[in-house]
Amino acid sequence: MYYYHVAHKPPFSKGSVYEGWGASHYADLWYMFDHLGQGSWRWRTADGKLADVMSSYWVNFAKSGNPNGAGLPSWPEFKSRDNSVLYFNDPTYTDGVPNLKTLEVFDTVYAQIRGTPFGSR
Repeated sequence: MYYYHVAHKPPFSKGSVYEGWGASHYADLWYMFDHLGQGSWRWRTADGKLADVMSSYWVNFAKSGNPNGAGLPSWPEFKSRDNSVLYFNDPTYTDGVPNLKTLEVFDTVYAQIRGTPFGSR
């Protein structure tokens, strides 16, 4: 299992329906499929670089089940809450689990529904 967190904020323009969205799960679609041209924003050099990195990880994963590849920052497998998470930003880096306290609250609330607490698999 590979865990990622989108930290990069797309250049959504003022007045667009996406204004103020910041880094979000939906926003990562332009990058992971490397189709920045489908958005009418003023994409920066960092956006193009991130689209190349993200789409490379996705292609590698589809081919082999492992997103890592030549020229990409190492994306460690996620096995427990103590493992590193890949942060998609400029630059892409690894760090601890984001919002761990919030995830722990959800674990408590949904323990009976989900059965296994986050990070204990």
